Amino acid sequence: DKILLSNIKNVSYSYLINPKRVTLSLREPTLFGKEISFSPPVMMTLNPFQKNPLIEEMMERVDKTRLK
Repeated sequence: DKILLSNIKNVSYSYLINPKRVTLSLREPTLFGKEISFSPPVMMTLNPFQKNPLIEEMMERVDKTRLK
């Protein structure tokens, strides 16, 4: 099942827990439900508080889609 960016209401990123977790809150339920949580790809970094650039990009894309 695909999730359209326009169906994502909110992206929350918990990077201070281990493993890190991303939760997508959806406007309309999908096969997976109204919320989807997953662990993003692991980044090799010396800074344990560094945010994941892939997740930051996803948040930006969702925000841009919301503004259309």
